[in-house]
Amino acid sequence: MYERELEAALEASRLAGEALREAYARFQKIADALEKKDSDQAKKLAEEVAKNHDLEDVMHLFKPRKDKGLGIGAKAGAVKPDGIELKVIALAMNEPPKKELEESSADLARAAYVAAAIAEVALVQTEEKAKGKSPKDWKNWAEGMRQGAIELADAAKAKKPADVKKAAEKKDREMKPMIEKEAAGSAKK
Repeated sequence: MYERELEAALEASRLAGEALREAYARFQKIADALEKKDSDQAKKLAEEVAKNHDLEDVMHLFKPRKDKGLGIGAKAGAVKPDGIELKVIALAMNEPPKKELEESSADLARAAYVAAAIAEVALVQTEEKAKGKSPKDWKNWAEGMRQGAIELADAAKAKKPADVKKAAEKKDREMKPMIEKEAAGSAKK
């Protein structure tokens, strides 16, 4: 179902190669496992991705397609804004209109599961990424981000605007420290 989304992300990605194609496919599998509540499978798949991919590249999936991120939905621009991070921020600020949520709930739920998959990889990389930071804080942020994303997916599936806003607010709160820490680490390189 999300093959076109995967292909579009690969075409636009700042990275290239078969390894990246495999990583994106694994992210979809991690998202599938999380949706099915199979945490053991999600962790196993996240460990495979973490072995071969830096978290900075993984976090780039949050960006819009125009910035070489994954975007939301199978078609660019169908969901606006077309980036997981930007959409979460927008939903945290404003409750989505009922009609918009009806039309985009499946895409929004899928994007939330992908965000949870990114958090799952971040959890696996806690020790590596926490150098100079508190591993406990990193783990708490990653777990909060994963849980917030799953709650956002559930709210999107239920198509309840107020619940989507509430879940997005939580997801945004949990996501910000992790993204800021990662950005600060990138700036030092």
